[in-house]
This record gives sequence, C-alpha cells and structure tokens, in this order.
Amino acid sequence: MAASERTRQTSYRQDVPALLTDHTEVGRKMRFSYAHGYKDPIAKDLETIQVILEHFERRPVSLDAMTKDAATLICKQLGIANATIGLKDPDGMFRYKVMVGLKPETQAAQSKLAYTEKQFGDESEYKGTKISKYTKIYLEEDILPNETDREVYNRPVLLGAKRLTAEESLEGDYIDYHIFGVNGELLGWIETSGTRTGKLPNTTTIRLIEIIASMIGIAMSTPELTRPHG
Repeated sequence: MAASERTRQTSYRQDVPALLTDHTEVGRKMRFSYAHGYKDPIAKDLETIQVILEHFERRPVSLDAMTKDAATLICKQLGIANATIGLKDPDGMFRYKVMVGLKPETQAAQSKLAYTEKQFGDESEYKGTKISKYTKIYLEEDILPNETDREVYNRPVLLGAKRLTAEESLEGDYIDYHIFGVNGELLGWIETSGTRTGKLPNTTTIRLIEIIASMIGIAMSTPELTRPHG
C-alpha cells in the first residue's frame, strides 16, 4: 500500500467522532426516539392500529374496551371531532354504545335512538352517498334535520350554514363506516362528524377508520374469544 493511501485512511479514522464507536448508544437512542420522538402522520396511524390489535392479545377480548379505545383514538389521533360506535343488540336493533366528543345532552339524546338494519340502506329516510363497500357519507343539505332531530347534533345552532367549498365539513355532515361480520352481516357502525380542521376527512383517514371497523367486526364474529359489549 502506498504511503499516501495509508495516510489518507489514518486521517479518515481520526476524523470519525469517538461517540460512534459506542454501539450501546445506538439501542438507547432508538428506544428513546420510538417512545418520545416526533411522530409523523404514518407513525400515528400505525400506532392507532397497533393499540386496537393489542386487544386480540387478551382473553377474552373485551368488546367494550376495544370500542372505547377505537372511538377515543379516532378523535385523538385522526383529528375527528366526534366519534360514536353503534352495535347490533340481541333483539336485532342497532343502538349507540360508545360516544366520544359529544356533549352530555347530545349523548343522552343519541342513546335513545334505535335503528333497524333496513334503515341503513333506506335512501328515502337517510339519503347519502356511498364512498366504498364500507363507507357512506351523509351531507347536511340532504338530511334537512327537523326540530326533533336537532337534539342529536352536538352544536345544533350551527345547522343551516352554507357550504363554501367541497372540502368543508358542516355540523350536519356525518360519515358511517359499516362493521361487517361473516358473509357481510351488518354488525354495527362507526359514525364520525366534524374535524379539528373544519374539513371533511381525507382518504387516508377514511381507509384507516374502515380498517378499525373491520377489526371490530372480526372480534364480534369470534364469540369464543370475545366478551360481549356491556
């Protein structure tokens, strides 16, 4: 090896910071970043899915705990203002079970509601636009809530506002994400309304909530592993 080459290599190694030779610091640094570092949107989405999946590590799986976590995370991690989850009861009716972000009086009004399976597809009563196999959006202009219906909205005073852009979210807008079981049986739904930005949810958010709905559907379709809601 030429003397000049040996000199360059020696010079290079002298320039390397001594800290990089301590391999134990690598693990500590990664652990700290994982727990406390900046979380980009993808990391937050993955964290949301991971928390829901952790419920399957327990036996029995608590549907009550899973749905509460799901609604809470949808609001906290995804920027949704209000999230509710309704499930099918033994009598065949669908009722709200979990409500996050709503005022107490709104929760009380919604807890009295019950729906038949037919109503989820009845366009004459609830006109909406199907976004995907799982999801349907209902816009305030198509619903025109009457005085009796106003009590189930979180901020009824805002009903009737004009929509200025296609991305804007109005008080009367809401999105249903259907929870399906075996062979497409409807088991419940996740309902979201409002966002912290005042805009309708983007495609990524919608798909993530659809995944959460599917995970709840798996839990409900596996009774030998799951403790029923309530």
